[in-house]
Amino acid sequence: KLKEYITQNYDQEFAYEISIKNVDKPDLNEEEILERLNQFDSTENIIVDKAPLFSEKSTLFPKSTFLIGYDTAERLINAKYYDGNYRKMTKSLELIEDNKCAFLVAGRIQNGLFSTLEDLNIPEDFKSLFVEIPESDFRVDESSSEIRNRGKNGF
Repeated sequence: KLKEYITQNYDQEFAYEISIKNVDKPDLNEEEILERLNQFDSTENIIVDKAPLFSEKSTLFPKSTFLIGYDTAERLINAKYYDGNYRKMTKSLELIEDNKCAFLVAGRIQNGLFSTLEDLNIPEDFKSLFVEIPESDFRVDESSSEIRNRGKNGF
C-alpha cells in the first residue's frame, strides 16, 4: 500500500533498504537478512547496507528521500541519540541536507495517540528536511516489526 502511494505521488525511483547495522538494535545475522530479503519478490529494488545512521545513508544515497515513521523522525531530532550533544545532532542533519536528502514521514501511534510532524519540535533550520504523509492519504497503526512478525506467522 505504501509503495503504491509513494510511486503514485512522488517522481522518484523506489527501493527498499535493509541495514545490517542499527543504532538501537543488534546487527542482523545472515539468517535474518535472508529472511527479510525473502519477503520481496525478485522485481523489487532492494538495497542491503551497513549504514546505521541517516547521515551515512545520505552519503551513500545522495538526493534520496527516506521514508520513515514518526518514531524515527523523533529520534533524528533528539540530542539524546547523539550522546546528548545538540551540536552533534545538528551536524548530522546538516550533512543530510548537504547531500540533498529529505524525509517523508508517516504518522504513528505514540502513547495511544496518532502523532504527526506537527507534534515534533523540529529545529527551525531543518524543518524543510521533513515532509509529512497526510493521515488522510495513508495510515497504518503497526510498526515494521509487527508487520514482519505477522508475515512470519502467516496472518
